[in-house]
Amino acid sequence: MIRFESSGNGGGASPLSRFYKGFSGIVTVFEGFDIFKNANYNTIMANYSLIKKRVKQKNYNSQIGMGLSKCKLAFTLAEVLITLGIIGVVAAMTIPTLITKYQEKQIVSSLTKVYSTFSQAYQMTQAEYGQLSTWGLKNTVTGEVNDEDKPIYDHSANILIVSRLKKYLKVAKTCETGKVCFPGAWYTIGGLKTEDAGGVLTGSNTSDSSPEERFFLSDGTYVHMGNYDAYSKSGSIFVILPFGKDAVLGKNRFYFVFNDKGLFPAGMKGATSYTFEGYGCDPAATERTAGMGCAAWVIYNKNMDYLHCREDLAWDGPHSCKEAGN
Repeated sequence: MIRFESSGNGGGASPLSRFYKGFSGIVTVFEGFDIFKNANYNTIMANYSLIKKRVKQKNYNSQIGMGLSKCKLAFTLAEVLITLGIIGVVAAMTIPTLITKYQEKQIVSSLTKVYSTFSQAYQMTQAEYGQLSTWGLKNTVTGEVNDEDKPIYDHSANILIVSRLKKYLKVAKTCETGKVCFPGAWYTIGGLKTEDAGGVLTGSNTSDSSPEERFFLSDGTYVHMGNYDAYSKSGSIFVILPFGKDAVLGKNRFYFVFNDKGLFPAGMKGATSYTFEGYGCDPAATERTAGMGCAAWVIYNKNMDYLHCREDLAWDGPHSCKEAGN
């Protein structure tokens, strides 16, 4: 908004006349510079000619009043409020998305680091003690039940595995016997509590496992051994990254599997268990294991886009929502 105010001076040259005289001198000086021999120069001269013409108008003073003393630039209150409203709407639409993307990048980085740590530790463990299949480990699931009709587990395999792995890990805290170590609730990738999705997963937040197989790394990652399968000579480990108070499969809780060949993130291409396909990493799935097949996708594709466009992603297809055209 441009506002002209009267100077209150009834005689003498008008402010615009004085401005014209001063401006004409400036133009004369700058005409010698090459920088003004372009479109900017033409614009200046056009405005200069307009001022010159208006100064010569006989009825100028009667039209404008007592003359012009000053020119003020300002915004009205309505304009300021409209601008702030637009900024607020844009912020409300973009900031949550930016925060989500930032958090997902943090999880990708953290999980990749944890996987590298465990993979190296496992390699060094097998280099020292031989391949896993030669350790004489027993099956965790005994197939027997106690007097309360609850399954009986043999944790000797996990205890031995963890005791050897810990030599190459930075362990901050080992859980205590008979106590829940991770205080948060447990959910599938779809947001269902594991109890509501068909029962608590083996090796979850219970106090019936040995304390040796439940511990925290120095970066705050919670680690728990899954069942060892003596028939396939393989085991599993799940980790809960220090993001959020609860454990959610596919979001901050991920699985690794290991055997003689090494330690791998669950859900790799061609895997026969904990697969990415099907409900293994589908936020819409209601199965209690939904989300157990997401780790490989996060580590190898460097994203968690299955949370946003799962139906468009595949190991043999698009590896991100952007590739899928979303």
